[in-house]
Amino acid sequence: MLEICLEGLPSQVEEAVIKQWFSEEGDAVRKGDDLVELETPQGNITIQASSDGILAEACFDEGESVGQGEVLCVIDDQENSLDDSAFEE
Repeated sequence: MLEICLEGLPSQVEEAVIKQWFSEEGDAVRKGDDLVELETPQGNITIQASSDGILAEACFDEGESVGQGEVLCVIDDQENSLDDSAFEE
């Protein structure tokens, strides 16, 4: 399991608001796919998947605030849980 944390906010910004999830729990994601869009006072930020896997858990709902360093979501990146059919639409 891979935890995706909120990192890299602009200086003097300590939290962001979840604007939109691009995938739902249980969806297959590929490395580089957009996962979530966050809103900050200085503009929007998009967090991307850092690994192929399944979005196992979204830790916050749209509209909720998340602080710097908090876990946004969990990706199940175990090789045995993935096969090409997980990425087919």
